[in-house]
Amino acid sequence: MIAMRTGLRPDGTVILPFMPWPSYSRWSEDDLRAVWLYLRSLEPIDHEVPASELTGAAATGRGATRGEGLFDVYCIVCHGEKGSGSPFTTVALTDAASGMDDTTLSGFISEGLPGTSMPGFGKTLTDEQIADLVAIIRTW
Repeated sequence: MIAMRTGLRPDGTVILPFMPWPSYSRWSEDDLRAVWLYLRSLEPIDHEVPASELTGAAATGRGATRGEGLFDVYCIVCHGEKGSGSPFTTVALTDAASGMDDTTLSGFISEGLPGTSMPGFGKTLTDEQIADLVAIIRTW
């Protein structure tokens, strides 16, 4: 149930937003518990889910090119096209980032923002990948 609220696996890595956890994070505790209990009542299906792998620029690019690929994989659902905002955020990323230096922005990406649906990506992305995200954000 914590994963549905935070978007984080037990090991602290971020769940890709294909599971709509940003929406679930806004649900009431009763609604989350009801869905959780329903899912737990279903008969398990035995199958293997392959680990997801980055492809394209997110996997092979460097700098802003890779940053854009990573943004499209991890960030666009919540932050919108080129950080312009979406229903999941109250402030456009481009506006918030303009008031931060690179170290602060990197820390924000790595640690997340407590009390919001912004998870920390420090256990999901390397420092170099976070720097590449900062690089693309700076071009907007």
